[in-house]
Amino acid sequence: MLANHNAPRQVVISGPTAAVDDAVETLRQGVRCENGSLSRARFTARWCAPPATDSRRCSGRDHADPELPVWSNRTATVYGGDVRTELAAQIGAPVRFVDEIEGMYADGARIFVEAGPAGS
Repeated sequence: MLANHNAPRQVVISGPTAAVDDAVETLRQGVRCENGSLSRARFTARWCAPPATDSRRCSGRDHADPELPVWSNRTATVYGGDVRTELAAQIGAPVRFVDEIEGMYADGARIFVEAGPAGS
């Protein structure tokens, strides 16, 4: 399964260990490929609870609608509707980073800063 599309020439795949190992061996015949094993299959349905469960977890939390456009790396568009629902759906979905950046650029963004938790 495609888990992340990080750059035009960089993707991350995920799945059962044996299937990923087989894919890595096949891909190594034509492209640079590394097996970067992780402790969890992030951005895949195998890693997280169903979206409804995550949505219920978020329902009791205070939140405010964003004052500026916030882009989803699941849909590669500006968040629409209920932020909690989108966040819950995003947890187990592939990351469409390339599409997201291209969409932001098309909407006029020219400076990109990525910030995240240390060690992620």
